[in-house]
Amino acid sequence: MRGPILFLCPGLFNIRNVLHSRMIPTLRALGHPVAVLGTGLDPETAARTSGYAELRPLRRVRSGRLLSAIDVVQRASFFRRYGLTNDRVTLWWYRREDSPVARLGMSAIESLSIVGARSPFYEWQLTWMDRLKRSTWDLGPARSALESMQPAVVVATSCIRQIEEPYVMAARELGIPTLGYVQSFDHLTGRSFTIACDHHAVWNERMRSHLQQYHGVTDAARIHLTGTAQFDFHRQDEFRWDRETTLARLGLQPGARYVLYAGNTYQVTPSEPELVQQFAARVAATPALAGHTIVVRVHPNDEFGRWDGMSAAGVRVVVSRPSSNRKSYSTPEEQARLVSTVLHADVCLNVWSSMSLDAAAVDTPVVAVGFAAHPGSAEDRFCRTCYDTDYYRPIVESGGVRFAKDMDELLSETVDYVMDRSRDREERAALAREECGPLDGHSAERIARLIAGIAAERPVAAVA
Repeated sequence: MRGPILFLCPGLFNIRNVLHSRMIPTLRALGHPVAVLGTGLDPETAARTSGYAELRPLRRVRSGRLLSAIDVVQRASFFRRYGLTNDRVTLWWYRREDSPVARLGMSAIESLSIVGARSPFYEWQLTWMDRLKRSTWDLGPARSALESMQPAVVVATSCIRQIEEPYVMAARELGIPTLGYVQSFDHLTGRSFTIACDHHAVWNERMRSHLQQYHGVTDAARIHLTGTAQFDFHRQDEFRWDRETTLARLGLQPGARYVLYAGNTYQVTPSEPELVQQFAARVAATPALAGHTIVVRVHPNDEFGRWDGMSAAGVRVVVSRPSSNRKSYSTPEEQARLVSTVLHADVCLNVWSSMSLDAAAVDTPVVAVGFAAHPGSAEDRFCRTCYDTDYYRPIVESGGVRFAKDMDELLSETVDYVMDRSRDREERAALAREECGPLDGHSAERIARLIAGIAAERPVAAVA
């Protein structure tokens, strides 16, 4: 019997893309058992695999301080070297509560990156990082696990999570083929690090070029355009409830119409519940939106409690949590709730969220919110500038979403979409094709066939 395909799934989104998609049934039909090293998988889902174990960080055999220091400098050097905007746009916000000493340290690192971004210093950092990782981690347990399982292929389902990397390193040292499956649209220009694998699966042509240009994957034949299983659910009937079923699951009356507000996380938008209440007050005073409900879809990684008691005079606000237990978010039921909630909304509002792509994938209009509850605040400034990141700028510039810089514009754009859902439809469809990759519902099957080809040493590009 051939060895299993081993998936490294360090998170709920990874589990969703692998275990709730058609990836496993396709691999089994091709004769491959599947094993998973993951985090937080419930017993019922784990039972679908040929073997499941918790993915845990490996033990360090020596201090990782030097590695951590080089990693910080390399990150700054990466963004400077390639002129990418993510850190310049976002780090000041995420580090707003740093101490003066920490700020001084970051200034020093930025100064070092002026030199570190240049050759040969940049390449020297990458070489030393690789050597230090091998000397810092105890790869023995990973090697032992792989030698015991004898997987045909090891698949890193994030490509950027450090917890996956030792297993990929051990696999490559043992001669086991590896595939890096890029999980998110922001990982190649918003992160400085991608796990080195033998092959990579990407969503679209832009990702292919980013791997080559920024992450040193020079062999184009080892980059495979497959699309992503994330958007397969949006095309599959079992995840698309009809309108009346969706309304009932949301607690709304038959025939109700609603505006979807897709929340971000507390770390990104701390005053967001207040912003929604301000918007709700304006909706209540707008005749064109009379009778509309505001459905708030809480982010799976948010603090759910901050949305408790959400209400507004004159308009109904319904808070839809991904689940009652954050650890079980990735169930098929909850994925169907997500897809269907987006599908039947009149418009989707969000701050700097990948939900813009979820909405575009089902032809739901999108308004990107470019302001915060308190005009002139640091958060307000962040909500304007975050759209300048390299991965989000194409979304805004596509014409497939509208951008609102204040509450008046948000209300106006919402009303216009409620009155004419077809507005920007062609641009929205082009955005979905460009960013999401193939939207035919079969990306998971393409990835499975690619994995089977790698196992047989006959990998093929999944999409022409």
